[in-house]
Amino acid sequence: MHEVVVEPPALASVIRLARVSGIKCLSKESAFEIRKLIVEYIAEIARALHIVRDQQGAKTIMLSHARTALDSIGMKVSLP
Repeated sequence: MHEVVVEPPALASVIRLARVSGIKCLSKESAFEIRKLIVEYIAEIARALHIVRDQQGAKTIMLSHARTALDSIGMKVSLP
């Protein structure tokens, strides 16, 4: 897998997300690692969505595609 380059403005977003989640203090190194994990999860979800969309012959990703893609990679999520 390719290395994720983390830009400084992204750290502020991770820190805000951590604070909303109840974390009071987060080191810069932890923020970098958390962002890397988030980017990897998003990339994995995007790949699965692309595969599902292509299999169904659609041009637009629909909610049903998201349900199928998330289920196929083992993420159990409740979507409307």
